[in-house]
Amino acid sequence: MPPPFPASVSSLHAARFLARALQAQATLRPRTKPPPWAPLHPRPQCRCVHLYKSAKMKVQLGLHVLLPFSPYRAPPLETSEHRVNLWSKPGGELIAPDVPLPQLLRHVEPGRFLCPVATIPRKVIGDHPTVDRLQEKNVAHDFNNYYIADFIPQKTIVKKTKSLDPLVKQMSKLMEIHIDLASPADYMKISLDRLMSGLQQGRPVEVCLRVTGKHIKDKLKRLEAGDLTVWPWVHERLPHLHPDIIVAAMPKGTHFCIKPWSNGAHVQFVLALVAPKGEKRSLDNKLMQAKAAVQAAIKGGNQSQLPKVLRRKFIEEGHAGYTLDDGVPLNARGEGLGGSTWMTYRPGTESKRTKMRREGREHDERKHDERKHDERKHDESERPHRWMGRGQSRPPFPGQDADRRRARDTIRLD
Repeated sequence: MPPPFPASVSSLHAARFLARALQAQATLRPRTKPPPWAPLHPRPQCRCVHLYKSAKMKVQLGLHVLLPFSPYRAPPLETSEHRVNLWSKPGGELIAPDVPLPQLLRHVEPGRFLCPVATIPRKVIGDHPTVDRLQEKNVAHDFNNYYIADFIPQKTIVKKTKSLDPLVKQMSKLMEIHIDLASPADYMKISLDRLMSGLQQGRPVEVCLRVTGKHIKDKLKRLEAGDLTVWPWVHERLPHLHPDIIVAAMPKGTHFCIKPWSNGAHVQFVLALVAPKGEKRSLDNKLMQAKAAVQAAIKGGNQSQLPKVLRRKFIEEGHAGYTLDDGVPLNARGEGLGGSTWMTYRPGTESKRTKMRREGREHDERKHDERKHDERKHDESERPHRWMGRGQSRPPFPGQDADRRRARDTIRLD
């Protein structure tokens, strides 16, 4: 006789449940390999401003983010005395030592990018780099090796139609490219590939160059301009981040839809292709008009939904048009019931309930609604049976049950 099995019933049930759980985990878990239409890398978290969307907005709500930004002109390459070494590839042969920056444009052409050989460590740059720190760490001398990389097209599915050609309409979805000062060298190459692929598809591409991706905890400093001396120093010594070098490597016909703007921490610009008819779409004037309109609205006390830190700053400066209670300016308010304030509406946009509440007649309206409800509740003659109307497309009307009963009795008599 074989020995008894040293297991209880509960342990057998646990083993069965464990096997089912492992099977479900193996079949229902997400795929480890991304689908072919997924991007090559995850999209970075974006806290920056979109100049392209801000220029096309028809309202001023939320455009206070443009206040710290101003047009930025990168130093010309001809004025820089910095020299770099040009390699065939990372770890390859040295092609040309001590190349001046203006001569780099001879090597950069559409489809051939200027990429750094080594990555600048983040510990070298720091959380909030300054010109003194970059000079102290000798960034310009230690990271002056570059190579020319060829464009690798991405496998994307593009639906081509003659009536809605994106190269003609320039109405495709906006693409974003984010590059830090300490971005890895491979990431820089991938970003340039994505940038050129987006332009070839006819999409406007907004490029955001950041000194660092470190989050600023002070809410007021996020809405103020930073150090404006860092980016001119960087563009004179790190040519792979220069806007002219980036545009020179893009497809023929690429132009600045929005020229570079900067707030000290970012340099942003929008690139697009020229239409086949030779039309260049520029949004610089619209962006300047949007910023001027926001400044005029803030000065007049008419800008709504400003952040609390900005409203506190304006109040401390002596501006009497804002309050810390909410984001509605005092000029956009009207007197209501009991001395409280309500927003004013244009004709045709205010609901009946809001209008009566603002005029102090909300209590009378509530009494009227309650009285009508009581009348309908106690009028039993117009209430049909709860079973009537089932299976029909419309509810039964008052008296319909009596007509049906009369018709049924007539049929029975026949």
